[in-house]
Amino acid sequence: MAMVDKELADLQTQMISVSGNDAAVDVLGEQIDGLRSERQSILTEAAERSDLQERMSV
Repeated sequence: MAMVDKELADLQTQMISVSGNDAAVDVLGEQIDGLRSERQSILTEAAERSDLQERMSV
């Protein structure tokens, strides 16, 4: 997850530096959306595992 967060921060920084280039902003925006989806999937998976572990220990 830390790697995804770092990539997101890097892409956001890049987006700021190319703010005048609409095509580059669009490409970076799509990459950011993809990483956010990946991050959400990781969080969901972790929550499901935690819930399963909690139910098994009760």
